[in-house]
Amino acid sequence: MKARSGMTLVELVVAMTILSFVLLSMSGMFVMVSRRGTANEADLRRAAYLQQTASFLQATPFDSLSAKAKTDSVKLSGAWYVRRVTVADSAATRKFVTVVITPRSSGRPETMSFTRTKPTCTSVLNTGAGGC
Repeated sequence: MKARSGMTLVELVVAMTILSFVLLSMSGMFVMVSRRGTANEADLRRAAYLQQTASFLQATPFDSLSAKAKTDSVKLSGAWYVRRVTVADSAATRKFVTVVITPRSSGRPETMSFTRTKPTCTSVLNTGAGGC
């Protein structure tokens, strides 16, 4: 018998068919990963905006935070969200702040809560001047 020097056409068609099934099954996984990446990016942007809003409220002077609730709409990365900021007086020197960002479409809201206390010192540098 003579040694074969290559593949037959049938072997090539079978190999290409198997490769096609493998690549088709992997394409579904690529679509799922892409959708999850887009959702993660939206979550990240929403969380970053929530942190930015909270940082702004933490930097606001204590006496400028009035006990109220404020709701407005913001657009982040082409999607609209409802932002609700609630400031509640829990004591004369303490305020409880809650920030909630909810997508207008379906989705879970992001929430951050923190407590602001009135500083005991009126001097920024705590140098003793200004009533420390």
